[in-house]
Amino acid sequence: FPTTNGQAANLVLGQANFTGATANAGGISAQTLSQPYGCASDGTRFFVGDAANNRVLMWTSIPTVNRQAANFVLGQTNFTGATANAGGLNAQALSSPREIFSTGTRLMVSDRSNNRVLIWNSMPTANRQAADRVLGQPGFTTGTANNGGISSQTLNEPYGVYLDEIGRAS
Repeated sequence: FPTTNGQAANLVLGQANFTGATANAGGISAQTLSQPYGCASDGTRFFVGDAANNRVLMWTSIPTVNRQAANFVLGQTNFTGATANAGGLNAQALSSPREIFSTGTRLMVSDRSNNRVLIWNSMPTANRQAADRVLGQPGFTTGTANNGGISSQTLNEPYGVYLDEIGRAS
């Protein structure tokens, strides 16, 4: 980790080198990104919200080389898909995911364009694994902003997520 201001990065994800800046350079894959927003680590795994590709990429260990391929993808059936809510709005779908938070045993993703937060009660171990819980919507198949009116149970384009030490989401 950086120890001084202005310290150069050690590696780059989503590009072949530090001078590249093309979205999905070389084509959408387990190694490319388009509009990455949030990233998180639980000390072992690493996650990136890949907003324009409507997915979250997951590495089972902290990446150590440039353009390292992700191990799993959430929100898409495979690493070459990028459609919002691929397969329909459900517990497996994402549309412009932003921030991610992991406790090491749970995973939370702000699913911005679906106006919800998805929670996996255990770490995903397969592509397109379904979430266990949804916040901000009455169920997994709706994504309307402030569904049913503004209240403590609705969301409108959530960006950040966090889970405190005793398990309360915010």
